[in-house]
Amino acid sequence: MQSDDNLGNVWRRAFSGSFLVAAVASVVTAMASPSLALDRESTVIISNVGQMNTLDPLRADYSQTNLIDSTLYDTLIQYDYENNIVGRLAAEFSMAEDAKSIQITLRPGVKFHDGTALTAKDVAFTLDRLKRVGAGVAALAEGYDTTSVTDDTHLTINLSKPNSLFLGALSKIYILNSALVSANAGSDDGQAWLRSHDAGSGPYTIQEIQGDNVTVSLFADYWDKAEGRPEAFLFRRIDESATSRDELRAGNIDLAFRVNDRDAASLASDPSVNVLTLSIPFQTEVVFNTRSGPTADPRIRKAIRLAYDYNGG
Repeated sequence: MQSDDNLGNVWRRAFSGSFLVAAVASVVTAMASPSLALDRESTVIISNVGQMNTLDPLRADYSQTNLIDSTLYDTLIQYDYENNIVGRLAAEFSMAEDAKSIQITLRPGVKFHDGTALTAKDVAFTLDRLKRVGAGVAALAEGYDTTSVTDDTHLTINLSKPNSLFLGALSKIYILNSALVSANAGSDDGQAWLRSHDAGSGPYTIQEIQGDNVTVSLFADYWDKAEGRPEAFLFRRIDESATSRDELRAGNIDLAFRVNDRDAASLASDPSVNVLTLSIPFQTEVVFNTRSGPTADPRIRKAIRLAYDYNGG
């Protein structure tokens, strides 16, 4: 489940406040500690919950991957803070009246981290790869057929059937450097290589990976420069809320996600810590065994469905 959906937008904007806004229940930040070996004046340390299995944007459906990938990659479009679809790598975009194709004009002057210029071929490669591998965020690209490349900055995404939601889905698909991934494709379409390498054009690039801890540093040639961005982010794995609480108090980390209510409440009185609580949508799925057992009976399933308070808080 991708819980930090809008975080990529936050990284790309000027960072000068005392905390980030993200789709999480509790977000807390602490003042930096001068005793740490890192350059704490220019590095933000973030606790990242859970194992980081891969940095392949295919798996950006996992929050651990998406949190980091949102700093390394760009998307064609994004949602702004008023939930309007606006361009990122796409300078212009329009969906056909029959909702079976999307015409896109790419923003000029965008560079990948290796200095290669972004072109329409990279977009086509990214979408074709999603279709070939069929995992992770490929579920968002259901109905994708082909991409027609007109020239370096113009392309048309063709769908197999009308899908007015496809344009919004592009906000979750990170565009890859096709030449770089192709050169490291191996036998799995670059999945092994992308576990620990990036092929993006985002504001940051990988500096170091140590287990589940990842450091990214500012990309000097990023097309959308903004004053106030940190020079680096360190994503440090911390699974326990209490550990994040104590590390915030000690000044060893600057930002923690998924801090439980009790720990957030205990930090609220600390003048060196800011606690931000956000209301977020939460989705629960119930899956029935329809082959055997009591729930094989459709009447039982119906009774269970009727027992839910769908309008409850």
